[in-house]
Amino acid sequence: MKKPKPANLSQVIHILKRGQWDAFNYSELNRLIATYGKDQAHYSAEQRPYVVMDVNQSLLSLDIADIIFAYQLEQLRFNHRPEQLAQALRQDIAISNFSQQFNNQNGQATNIEVLVHDIVESYQWIYQQYQGFQGQQSLAQIKLNPHYENFISKMRFLYAAIADRDGEQIALLWRINLLYGFHQDDIDEILKQAMQWQKSAAIEQLTWTSPASLSGQTGRVTIRWHNGLRVFAEMRDLIQSLQAHGFDVYICDSVPIDILKALLSNPEFGFNIPESNLIGIEPRRDQQQRIMLQSLHHANLPYGKAKSQFIQKILIARYGYSPILMVGNGLKDQDLLTDFPDTQKILLINWLRDPNSAIGRMAQLAFAQYGQENGRYLLQGLDANVGAFIASPKSIRYGQSTRQAFQ
Repeated sequence: MKKPKPANLSQVIHILKRGQWDAFNYSELNRLIATYGKDQAHYSAEQRPYVVMDVNQSLLSLDIADIIFAYQLEQLRFNHRPEQLAQALRQDIAISNFSQQFNNQNGQATNIEVLVHDIVESYQWIYQQYQGFQGQQSLAQIKLNPHYENFISKMRFLYAAIADRDGEQIALLWRINLLYGFHQDDIDEILKQAMQWQKSAAIEQLTWTSPASLSGQTGRVTIRWHNGLRVFAEMRDLIQSLQAHGFDVYICDSVPIDILKALLSNPEFGFNIPESNLIGIEPRRDQQQRIMLQSLHHANLPYGKAKSQFIQKILIARYGYSPILMVGNGLKDQDLLTDFPDTQKILLINWLRDPNSAIGRMAQLAFAQYGQENGRYLLQGLDANVGAFIASPKSIRYGQSTRQAFQ
């Protein structure tokens, strides 16, 4: 199939809402839509232009699966019996010590065995006492007991320790095992409730420390994490405008497909992307389509180089040509953003990545090309303190007030 033909335009209409787009990015994206969209004479429904986007930190300010994890801890939304949780936490994780960064407060090493022992001990108490499991106490009552604080702190700590030692891909798959037993309807409900919670959640870095009274085998540990997810309104409008002008929009990200469907295919959230246009992690399921425990040696994870392979295998094979536009922000996207030279524009959400990484070098190139109509890269700035775009290619780090182009 032939790729879409561009129209010759002397003027570009204002298709997108102005929002907080950088002025140059706003002009270039409007031009792209007008040039390749259905209102130009060369448009063909058989040669539709298409777009590929990332979700985490591209459409949203944080990782949506991490917010689901936070919500599960906040509301004790788990399907595991204590022995099942122990199995899920240990699944395919090496027993060697975690890095020194994840020593306890006394400087002693931690590992999967001591952490699982303490986590499951507290979960056992919660399981027997909480009315959502086998007990009689309300969630508010449970949260007053140190077992709750011990459980959530060490769960968060374990996730971060796995990501640090074994890599983000392993940690992403490990986190799916916390969704054990959930059906798509359950994920839909949890996602909806989590998004409602995040609307009023402050954007902040939280610090959780396990209680001294339950030091256990691990000892006391402390972990920090970011809360306060926001949807980038400009990206939602971009998706809606692309769809209205005859573009097919696809999402490719290392997020469980259940979560992608719950967020992006539910009209309530305004993205309206068909389920068939979502490429994510496909968990193992039982005959009732409930999520089962996963091996962490998952061969079908759209992350890094594999993202490009998914696009090649699924979309290039279907269309016969490359995406017109790609959107990404981080290390997991950098192969995707460089492997398709025919892509007209690449929109980088500027999270001030390492300047020596491929994504960092792309950001520098985008900044150097700023204002050039034939430039391929667009750099969009944001303020991490408010979880929103700013009308600049530069960004503001969380906890700071100065705009920067690069790290």
